[in-house]
Amino acid sequence: MENILHIVIDYANMIISVIALLIIIHGAVMSIMALFTKMEKTAGLYIGESLDLALRYLMISEVLHTFTANSLMSIINLGLLLVVRIAIVMFNQKEMEHELALEAALEAELEA
Repeated sequence: MENILHIVIDYANMIISVIALLIIIHGAVMSIMALFTKMEKTAGLYIGESLDLALRYLMISEVLHTFTANSLMSIINLGLLLVVRIAIVMFNQKEMEHELALEAALEAELEA
């Protein structure tokens, strides 16, 4: 039974990682398109939002990894990785808020 749990979690982690990769690729493509065309968001917002969402998926993957961890050291390493990813998400959100404020200020300036 434990072996089946390991297999299911390994496949779930693989699927979640692929989803996160696809989200990052989509964000990068949209960001590049925003650099060369007029789009509703800036390039930084497209890449920031995709990285934020992808990191959240990867955090789910790390939580699933804790179910199959074999030792205390593995759990500690997974916990530290989770803390780092949470910090990245928080900094990324602050940067996106700043970019949204700059974008709003530019739009207000153009309208005036």
